[in-house]
Amino acid sequence: MRIAMITRSVPATFCGVADYTAQMSRYLVQQGAEVSLWTGTDQNFSSAGMAVHPIVPQWDQAGLTLLFEQLTLAQPQIVMLQYTPPFYGGQFNRALIPFWQHCQRAGWQTVLVLHEAYMHEGHLKNRLVGQVQKYVLAQLLRASRGVITTLDWATNLVQKLAPQVATVQIPVSSNIPLVPIQDPRALRAALGFEQQDLILGLFGHSAGCDVSLVGYLQKALPHPWLFLGKIAPKLRGGKHPGYLAPTDLSAHLQLIDILICPVKTGVSGRNGTLMAALEHGIATVATCGALTDQCFRQAQIPYLVPTGDQEAMLKAVRSLRDPQARQQLSQRSRQFYRDHLSWSIACTRILRWLAGLGEEPVYNK
Repeated sequence: MRIAMITRSVPATFCGVADYTAQMSRYLVQQGAEVSLWTGTDQNFSSAGMAVHPIVPQWDQAGLTLLFEQLTLAQPQIVMLQYTPPFYGGQFNRALIPFWQHCQRAGWQTVLVLHEAYMHEGHLKNRLVGQVQKYVLAQLLRASRGVITTLDWATNLVQKLAPQVATVQIPVSSNIPLVPIQDPRALRAALGFEQQDLILGLFGHSAGCDVSLVGYLQKALPHPWLFLGKIAPKLRGGKHPGYLAPTDLSAHLQLIDILICPVKTGVSGRNGTLMAALEHGIATVATCGALTDQCFRQAQIPYLVPTGDQEAMLKAVRSLRDPQARQQLSQRSRQFYRDHLSWSIACTRILRWLAGLGEEPVYNK
């Protein structure tokens, strides 16, 4: 199976989609697919068993025409486009529409990997931009043979906008591989924590995070905090080690006893930070809201509390101060990730689904 993977960014660009694309491509290669990665001329990336083509100078009509010409020479069977509205420049990129239509007419199986759909909340300007983003998405869907989504809301949206398109829902997997820490006591000491401290943690980006809920917990609980990722500048107190390479980030995650995921719309299958926490077996308390998928609600993994409910969050964290309760949630979380969310599981499902794209569409959640 020859797959051409299109992405604006690749590692070491600080971007979740870039990390996701690299990990997906590596695991597809490990499972026997022939993957080539097509990206911008400003990107520098290499990976064993994968051809990387940094050929797109700009993601405009001229750049996308060049990309199409080179894809024509390569003759892939499947073309996958990693997509979120602002990913290819501006708040949306209408030049993607004719490019994707050309790919469809070339006879390739066109697969859209949908990370974000469009802005549908916030002030009037955002909602107006969101309508254009929705139009662009609808046109891309019409030129797609299949779509990979990551959460229930997106799956339902795709089936509403383009019911003829084959859709598979596969949550993102962790982009932070678990690397067992050799000396946790030394790292605790280096960060200024006492060995007996119960460490609360927060990991990720400030966008969509209920910072006020974290502030409430900081006032109500005496425990020290470790902040990882881009979220720290929005918060006071706690330890923040700054940017960390994946191996170091894994080590720091393993210091956290209880992780808080206070997403305003609720955690879902697109939250890479949640997936990293589950893979690392961290006892995690997360918000359950409009975007929270049924798989998490049914499994009650992580420990879910309603969005905006400060008292419920505080009660949950207090209950996990019991070591046995933390250990049980940790074990259940790690097993849930291995059975349903790991890259091996995800890419096995993706390849099985891709193999059937030449047949009648199958909607598979």
